[in-house]
Amino acid sequence: MDDKLTLPIRNIPVLRVDAEYAKLSLEHVVSKVNMAFQRHDLVEGREIVALYFKDPVRVNYPSLELFAKSMEAALPNSIAKRLPIILIFQRDIRLQCRERHSAGNRPEHQSVVRLMSCP
Repeated sequence: MDDKLTLPIRNIPVLRVDAEYAKLSLEHVVSKVNMAFQRHDLVEGREIVALYFKDPVRVNYPSLELFAKSMEAALPNSIAKRLPIILIFQRDIRLQCRERHSAGNRPEHQSVVRLMSCP
């Protein structure tokens, strides 16, 4: 975690992202994230937001990795400005992390993937 980040962070807009697992692709997730920003008249990277997802990924490392790459593509300004990326999931994603660790897989990305990684 960034040592310059002061917690708690308050008054953050929460944007519902209507991404569907059945349509999981980089293009689909990026499009749905962009739509969420537009729906709230916000510009990606201008301020800290939380993105809420109901069902974007399943319990397997490949779909989690695809989702993380989608977040990198959808949030280039936030990443460039080193803004915290806050993701809220309706379902727990810890199972994906256990699977990743047990399979010996390690993320190569140093931005969103690292933030989504398990301890």
